[in-house]
Amino acid sequence: MGQKVIYYLAQRTSTKSIEDFGKHLVNYLLEHHSQISTVYVDIESKAWSHIVTSNKVRHPTSFIQTSNEVQLTTVKRSRHGSFSIVSGLKDLKIMKTANSSFVNFYRGSLTTLTESTDRLFGTSVQALWTYEDGSALIDFDQTRQQIRSLMIDVFAEHESESVQHTLYDMGKLILNNVKSISKIHFTMPNLHCLPVDLTRFGEENINEIFMPIDEPHGYVQCALTRSSSKGSFLSKI
Repeated sequence: MGQKVIYYLAQRTSTKSIEDFGKHLVNYLLEHHSQISTVYVDIESKAWSHIVTSNKVRHPTSFIQTSNEVQLTTVKRSRHGSFSIVSGLKDLKIMKTANSSFVNFYRGSLTTLTESTDRLFGTSVQALWTYEDGSALIDFDQTRQQIRSLMIDVFAEHESESVQHTLYDMGKLILNNVKSISKIHFTMPNLHCLPVDLTRFGEENINEIFMPIDEPHGYVQCALTRSSSKGSFLSKI
C-alpha cells in the first residue's frame, strides 16, 4: 500500500520540493487512516540535469547525474499538531588547496600530529537544518539553494584555521541570513590527501602531487542553534 500511495500522490500533486511532497504524503496518510496518530517520512533526492551536447544544445529528453550529492528531508506531523521539518544535504565533496591551516590545537601526552600552516582541506559535507515553523509557507527549494551557496562561499573565501573554525563560520552566516531555520548541524570528516615522496626518484615534490589516503581520520561535527537573545547563537562542537 505504501509505495502505491507515493506513486498516486506523485501523479496528483504539482509540488516541486521534496519537503512539500512530504507534507502532502503525511497529510494524506493521516486523513485516510484514522488508526494512525503520527506520521513521519524520510525522502532523499539526487539532482539530474539536461545533457548539453557538444553544439551547446540543451537536450530535452536526455539527462546526466552531475554529482553524488543527495538532498534530504524528514517531515513529521501528529494528527492534531503542526509540521516538523528537518532538511539537508549529504555527500557534497569539496576541497581547498590554499588558505587552510591547523595550529594551536590541544596536545595530550600521546599527540604526534604536527602543526600545519599550509595544507589541503578536503571533506564530504553533511548539513541538516531545522525549520522554525514547518507549517509556514516556505519556498523550500530557494531556501536550500541559499543555504548551499552560503556554505560554499564561506568554505571557499575564508582563511580556515581548522575544520571546526570553518563549520562555525558556515553556521553563523547561514543563521544570520536564513530566518526560517532555527538550527543547523554539520558533519565534515577530514578526507586527507598527503604529498607523495618523490625523493627516491631524484625529484622534489613541492606541493604538487598528492595521494588520497584511506586511514583513520577526524570526524568533526558542529551544531549551531539560534538562541532567544537577538543575534546570538548556541554552538556545540
